[in-house]
Amino acid sequence: MEWEAVGWAAKIQRDWKCLELAPAEWLADKEVMEMAIRKSGYAYEYVCQELKDDKDFTLEAVKSSWGGALKWAPEKTLKNKKFMLAACNEAYQCLEFAAPSLLENKDWVLQAVAINGLALKYVEDSLKDDPDVVTPAVQQNGLALQFASKDLRADRKIVMEAVKKNWQALALSTSPKLKIDRRLLLPAIEQSWHAFANLPEDLRDDRELAELTVKQNWCALRSCGPQLRKDPELAQIAVKQCWRAYLDLPLELRQNMDLAREAVKQSWEALEHVPLDLRADKDLMKSAVKQDWKALAFAHKDIRGLIDIINIGLKQTGLALQYASDEIRQDPKYIIRAMRKDWRAIEHAIGPNHADHKFWNEVTNMSPELPPHIKKKMEAALAQKTKAK
Repeated sequence: MEWEAVGWAAKIQRDWKCLELAPAEWLADKEVMEMAIRKSGYAYEYVCQELKDDKDFTLEAVKSSWGGALKWAPEKTLKNKKFMLAACNEAYQCLEFAAPSLLENKDWVLQAVAINGLALKYVEDSLKDDPDVVTPAVQQNGLALQFASKDLRADRKIVMEAVKKNWQALALSTSPKLKIDRRLLLPAIEQSWHAFANLPEDLRDDRELAELTVKQNWCALRSCGPQLRKDPELAQIAVKQCWRAYLDLPLELRQNMDLAREAVKQSWEALEHVPLDLRADKDLMKSAVKQDWKALAFAHKDIRGLIDIINIGLKQTGLALQYASDEIRQDPKYIIRAMRKDWRAIEHAIGPNHADHKFWNEVTNMSPELPPHIKKKMEAALAQKTKAK
């Protein structure tokens, strides 16, 4: 008997569904059944009647079943006003099983929708058409509007209350006019820029609505109408928030130096998307290269010969030498400067320096870790020069 008891406890702990086959004494064991309903409120189906009559126990089952456990609750429990309000506080879906006498009781329904507006889904139809009930429901949860009557979903005051609580409620209105009503759109957009993205194109070309939206989130610039996507002021608002907004601009705005500088100031990566002629600007390039020498890869050819810009890169790594002009890459002074940061810079040097004894000695003394293939190449060049003499 002791083995059997231990065995059933382990079974219930492992899988509450075994309760269907469990002995009656286990179904009456409150401690074990509490363990079962904490795993799943649907275990409530199998507990003994005495536990089903226990309102505290039943409420625990409601918490872990989204109210579904009430399918097996006693009728007197489903009629109990206080208990059903407590259950609604845990899961409004429990009202699916509430007694009709409660769902027809306006005073009780008002208490329920004050707890969770979505409780409106289960109330008697006449109350769904009652502004006194629907208004507090949507004030608690704007999405409760979907359960109101068709007429009330077209009522401006009620829709306004719903939208104030949740911008998505606007889409639930049955009135096409209300869905594009500016008095409703403004509070919706103030909550979320996504409300703007779902508007008809003519409203997405409305300057006031667009500016309000882009100030919230730069991504909204993508949703603006064709005219406003070319607006430099809106573009400036977006790019100041995030440089990636620059990538979405039409070419004519990417040609705007102020916008390009703002984007590059935030991230040198924006430089790749700046028109080539703007990348000849010294200040723009200096801002980018100070952040990361790799920005030199996108420099205009006129910039590659400016030693003050190249030096910014060389201070970070000798590998920046690869993006310098040919003139700089064959100057021993800059090759040595680059190699002091990284010996691999020699691989980007050009010209006859490798055949110069003085240069070779300085390089080998400074970078004894030069790999054999480079040493061999330079020694061959020296030998050829000596032989030519």
